Amino acid sequence: MFVNVLGAPGSGTSSLASALAQASTGIYFDADMFLWAEEPAAYKTKRPNDERNLLLENALSVTDKHVYIAGSVCGWREDLEDYFDVIVFLVVPTRIRLRRLRSRELARFERVDPDFMRWAASYDSGDRPGRNRQRHEQWLAQRKCPIIRIEGCPSIAESLAIVLRNPQVVNMLG
Repeated sequence: MFVNVLGAPGSGTSSLASALAQASTGIYFDADMFLWAEEPAAYKTKRPNDERNLLLENALSVTDKHVYIAGSVCGWREDLEDYFDVIVFLVVPTRIRLRRLRSRELARFERVDPDFMRWAASYDSGDRPGRNRQRHEQWLAQRKCPIIRIEGCPSIAESLAIVLRNPQVVNMLG
């Protein structure tokens, strides 16, 4: 089973995908591992698209375990975008996401990047380049697999339960 967990910055995609991998003895990846050429937390140099796509393709070729990928792969390559058996879309209120991001930025870098925070805050309005709610909604509408939407601010344990009790996921996990 291949699951993509996506949403706005600070929505909890990494936490949920990691929890799903642990609960099913699967493998967890973050899309940033494929996207960024250096340590993902640096967020400075993107890999060439072909290299990024090949890395993702190799990760998805692990067939004996469930694979959970946190983050957006919108616009990467259609066959890779349609590789997922289930997509989980997290929708969290902006104020909560920004509070989480501020805490994460302080913990990682001991400072908060105001440009990053403005970009993250604009996710729902879509008035800045990059991933945004409108782009994600359009992408989701084109997917062939089931989409599980989790809205609000449930805990990771609650979100994990929502995903794991979904009939499509139950059938895939056996």
